[in-house]
Amino acid sequence: MKRNLCITIVLSFFLFFMVSYAQDYDTLRYDEIDRAYLLHVPSSYDGLSAVPLVVALHHAGGDGDDFESMTGFSDKADANNFIVVYPNGTGASWNAGNCCGSAMTNDINDVGFVSALIETLSVYYNIDSTRIFATGFSNGSIMTYRLAAELSNKIAAIAAASGQMMLDECDPVRAVPIMHLHGLEDDAVPYEGGSASGYVFPSVESVIDIWVEINNCETEPDTIINNEDLMVRKWTALSSNADIVLYTTPSDGHNWLTSISATDSIWKFFDAHPLDPATGIDENSNAVKGFVLKQNNPNPLNTTTMISFLIPEPERVTLKVFDLLGNEVAVLLDKEVDAGEHTVVFDSINLPAGVYFYRMEAGRFTDEKKLVVLR
Repeated sequence: MKRNLCITIVLSFFLFFMVSYAQDYDTLRYDEIDRAYLLHVPSSYDGLSAVPLVVALHHAGGDGDDFESMTGFSDKADANNFIVVYPNGTGASWNAGNCCGSAMTNDINDVGFVSALIETLSVYYNIDSTRIFATGFSNGSIMTYRLAAELSNKIAAIAAASGQMMLDECDPVRAVPIMHLHGLEDDAVPYEGGSASGYVFPSVESVIDIWVEINNCETEPDTIINNEDLMVRKWTALSSNADIVLYTTPSDGHNWLTSISATDSIWKFFDAHPLDPATGIDENSNAVKGFVLKQNNPNPLNTTTMISFLIPEPERVTLKVFDLLGNEVAVLLDKEVDAGEHTVVFDSINLPAGVYFYRMEAGRFTDEKKLVVLR
């Protein structure tokens, strides 16, 4: 009897564990691939007030579980009432430009995936669109720079840890506040750059120089902290909140910084740097400053709606509509388009009521927005 009871308890625990584990990861189908992500919603979330969202990107060879354990961002989310999502890369890697792994080799559209993930979560949760942030470690850190460069219309600020930008081009549509953290003993992704881990990395300071110009910052930084354990320098933005802050520690290698509380410091930076309207796009200007996908109008809609977009140069543009499962339901545009503003009419007469997404791709630019069909 006791033996049977013991077996029952063990089996019940095992089943409970398996169900709990299975519920940990959700999936989003994007570009014909089921992409997994781990979502943490704080217990204080009530859906009434909009909350920030942090997109947390793991290192090469890791996954969302690893990064949650490494950083403790879920505990920080509980303490500060924000949602954190830990998506998984394909082949345990991110296509961050010139790095890394199978995601780069297969040219996976990870920018589009993160954009779609943000839109999907915004359907189910009350997300503050001015407080969507991205952080990552190593390959995930490098990916945050790509998000800053190519998804700056959604990402308010980034915090990059132990991985510098590896893009041939960097032309964001708005200035982006940046925090970079790096151990000077890092030999996997060296602070000074050079060959390591099978790649050739730029130096951290050369990347900072690029963003100092983009963000219109003071060229000489202020030294905020300088002691034997930590140096913090800040390049103050002259016309927006797009400051750049660099943390370096002499004793850390390729790890989530242990000399300081990296997670605490990152959240303080994010909390102080919401998306600043001063860094946005002047849509009333005659000059198109970047790629822009506008919200459809009207939304919600009964039958037809208009979708407008702007492109700064001639480019092949695709504009498609998807349901919540990622199934393509309509192709609105797939051709070469001249520079300027364009409007496409979408007729939803053959679709059932529900929530849909429309996605625009043009060169390296990808963006998605949601639309609601009523009947």
